[in-house]
Amino acid sequence: MKSNPPLEIIKCSRGAHIRKTLDGIITSWDQRAEDMFGYSSLEVIGQPFSALCTQEQQAQEKSRLNKMRESRCIMHFETEHVHKNGSMLLILNTLTPLWDLLGNIIGASRVVHDLTENNRIRQALFMEQQRWHAMLSAVRDAVITTDQRGHIEFLNAAAERLLGQGLSRIGGQPLRHFISLADGSLQAGIDEALDISMREMRSLDIPLRVLAGHASPILKSTISPLSPEGRQTPGTIIVLQEGQALAPGQPELDPLTGIHNRTTLETRLQAALASAHTQGEQHMFMYLDLDQFKIVNDTCGHAVGDALLKQIVSIIRGCLSTDALLARLGGDEFAILLLCCDSDAAGKIADDICNRIEAFRFAHEQKRFHVSASIGLVRIDHQWQDISALLQIANAACYTAKQEGRNRTHLYRDTDFAIKKHHEEIQWVNRLELALEENRFSLYCQRILPLNENSGIHGEILLRLPDGNGGMIPAGAFMPAAERFHITSRIDRWVTKRVLHWLMQHEHVIDHIDVLSVNISGQSIGDRAFHDYMLELIVSTPATYSKLCFEITETAAITNLADANSFIASMRRFGIRFSLDDFGSGVSSFGHLKNLDVDYLKIDGQFIRAIDSNVIDQAMVRCICEIANGTGLKTIAEYVETVEVENLLRGMGIHYTQGYLRHKPAPLDEMLKP
Repeated sequence: MKSNPPLEIIKCSRGAHIRKTLDGIITSWDQRAEDMFGYSSLEVIGQPFSALCTQEQQAQEKSRLNKMRESRCIMHFETEHVHKNGSMLLILNTLTPLWDLLGNIIGASRVVHDLTENNRIRQALFMEQQRWHAMLSAVRDAVITTDQRGHIEFLNAAAERLLGQGLSRIGGQPLRHFISLADGSLQAGIDEALDISMREMRSLDIPLRVLAGHASPILKSTISPLSPEGRQTPGTIIVLQEGQALAPGQPELDPLTGIHNRTTLETRLQAALASAHTQGEQHMFMYLDLDQFKIVNDTCGHAVGDALLKQIVSIIRGCLSTDALLARLGGDEFAILLLCCDSDAAGKIADDICNRIEAFRFAHEQKRFHVSASIGLVRIDHQWQDISALLQIANAACYTAKQEGRNRTHLYRDTDFAIKKHHEEIQWVNRLELALEENRFSLYCQRILPLNENSGIHGEILLRLPDGNGGMIPAGAFMPAAERFHITSRIDRWVTKRVLHWLMQHEHVIDHIDVLSVNISGQSIGDRAFHDYMLELIVSTPATYSKLCFEITETAAITNLADANSFIASMRRFGIRFSLDDFGSGVSSFGHLKNLDVDYLKIDGQFIRAIDSNVIDQAMVRCICEIANGTGLKTIAEYVETVEVENLLRGMGIHYTQGYLRHKPAPLDEMLKP
């Protein structure tokens, strides 16, 4: 039997709520409707809703009600209406059938949102964008704008001539496919330049080259940030100065510090790598990143930060011989190339640099600042095939130095697991970004089965990524990288949206499914923007919300306790359930349990795998069961792989089990089978 829309959903929709008969007569008119249309409930109740419509819309009003009654489904559409003061309103409508206890449609619920102001702003922004584009099109220099990811948004006429392609053809594609740093040896360098400009909110003067041909000139160029004001996200604007090509022999120095820039470094690095391969020479490469530099920039401004960088360069130069190459990579990152040098000598130089910078105090307007340096060291020998991999590993070694406490050096070795892991995570980020953009993920599900009661099917949604060879990569392989680089919240959005749409799409054939659990990361729990996104997604997706359960780990819940409770409360209004995952892994599990309004406790797998042979695990699980039974919570044991473990858990009173013993993960659509 169909049920009418819950009042909680209507209240959270931020729209006006109107009810009417199948003849279109208004029977209910709330305060939001009064504010939106200007009429009080006394003026409209008992009147036809069509009286508020334009003449064109009046004829369609009756046909929509007939269509809703025949199709017995929810309808979404836009209409124009007349305000009491005579102005026109643009309205987004959701028309939902109202049912009686016998399943007959007796009327309609209409939730309406006023789009008038949004439409006016959208048109104004469009006109402003048109004027902006017209102005840039008249500029002689080539002008390109990109979004936050470095993808092309706009080309003026000069840029289209320079690239040899129009915006309609290459709009939305990565800029790195068409433009590189001047020597073209590292196309990824343009992405980093764009990122530095956006992150530090400053312009970069940098020579660029179009990738259309080997003879294309090096152009003087400026990369500047586009402020998020008036835009949804940051971006950049790149101006390539026509007729301002750099001579091939012109020095390419960093304009701020006067030392070599990245382009020169990469050329020399390529030559050093070639000599390592052909002559067996060994060189050393340092990747240096300042610690606490951002404090100076944020406290005193970029001009003072630039002055500090110049003094740091003087300190570093004082530690180097005349044949060493010092280059600025961007921001507060530097590189040093030491030719014909071994790791011991390079280590002493790196330690000397760290000690001198650490002893230095930068003074500005009665304030004194302390900065330090973290340095990654890498041998340049025959093991490296290209400078791209060399730079990435050096960067990872520098990151490891920071993780180890800052103000130190870290020498990369072949057995350096931490650096290899960091390098692998960087590779994963590119794959995950592409998977999100191109919807490459797949949803799998593993059933959760009851032990001592008859109930509907439970299942946990599991994320998989195709490996390109017909296999599937489990989430455990890539989620650590997603967490490290803060993209788990975007993945959570991708998953929840598709699960809700799956529930909506199969609404009439999933009565046998009691609940589907979706994992929500700690980053999402602590992200209020994710909370708002979920509310909007739920309101706009008419699904059976009571079949949805969000799994949050005990650690994430305790770390973000206030945010977790806020999220749980907002979702519970729609009947969504919650499961506390990895329960028992924290040192204060029971103490925090009373502060979390959850339905299920999923016991950490470390207590389950060998429970049949470990009395401590048995005692722990019995204790959890007693707490759960006393508070009315259901328990789930995961990683159940043997009949002996399953029987033991049944005797302890565990409600559900999950594991390879009874079900292996399978594509989500297999859950449609009872």
